[in-house]
Amino acid sequence: MDHDVSRPIPLRILATGQYVPSRRVDSSEFDQRWGKPTGWTRRHVGIDYRHFASADEPTSMMAAHAAQDALQRAGLRADQVDVVISVGGVMEQAIPCTAALVQRRLGLAGSGIPAFDVNAT
Repeated sequence: MDHDVSRPIPLRILATGQYVPSRRVDSSEFDQRWGKPTGWTRRHVGIDYRHFASADEPTSMMAAHAAQDALQRAGLRADQVDVVISVGGVMEQAIPCTAALVQRRLGLAGSGIPAFDVNAT
């Protein structure tokens, strides 16, 4: 590699995307589950609702939808991506990494584009 490691690599984030799981759970449902008075979760946690992924919404599917949204916002095609990085707190499975699963869902499985995970909580 001829890159001088003392100089930064040119990198740009052109857009971000999002995907929200379909199941919306109101904070009052948490109140019931935890045996708290209605409104307790909203007051103490500060949320009105959360979205929960269903069994047919694995991490790689949600990430691929978010990536497609970002690509659309950036005016790019998936084959113009240089690397697929999946960042999350929970892997979809041990092997292959979630990024490889996202890469496949984006139609880039045989592309040779690097794909890796950064897992942190």
